Amino acid sequence: RPSDDAAVVAATPPRGWPELAMRLPFTMSLRAEGVLLECIASKARGASWIIELPGAHQLGAAIESAASSDAASLARRLLLGSGRGRVYVDWPYADVAVATSLATAAGRWWADRRGQLQECDIHPGEWRQLQDELRLNTLHHRALDTGRVALVVYVRPLAGYSIGRDGSLQQRWADTPLPVPAQLVLPEWHLEALPPRSGGLSGLARLQPSRR
Repeated sequence: RPSDDAAVVAATPPRGWPELAMRLPFTMSLRAEGVLLECIASKARGASWIIELPGAHQLGAAIESAASSDAASLARRLLLGSGRGRVYVDWPYADVAVATSLATAAGRWWADRRGQLQECDIHPGEWRQLQDELRLNTLHHRALDTGRVALVVYVRPLAGYSIGRDGSLQQRWADTPLPVPAQLVLPEWHLEALPPRSGGLSGLARLQPSRR
């Protein structure tokens, strides 16, 4: 801005609005990646700012080993734990969703209707195709570089709200689960572990309606 402009005063978030804190490490670089400009149905010809999330995520570093025991343990905590699969997805983790299954090179895990953890193998070719598609789609459509995708979480995004018989506000989830790289998934237990913030807001978890 011109030097004679008055300094910009940071605005206070409106009451009930989330206080965004970038708690996960990331970097940015200016480079040509052919980012899609969907609003004009074209590709960026020059360089674009790319947010880089180099393989890091908040679902546990042990999963990088791709050992089936590590993945099963994570699936049990994520899908059957107290949060019952509740996660926050997409940068900067402002969209709520429900995780239904997860996949690594070692296999795929999900919870059945009885609340039991089930698993199956995944073909190496299918896994490599899923990795490449997610990484490239996220880079070209979202300008997000996730790095190596070692863990994929299938989630049902929030589709809207409805009014229950008792008058309460209830969340409706999408019917079809979507695959999301773990780098774009923030589990609810991560927010629950954060210290309370001044002003009574501790993050997005405080702003979500009942889980009914």
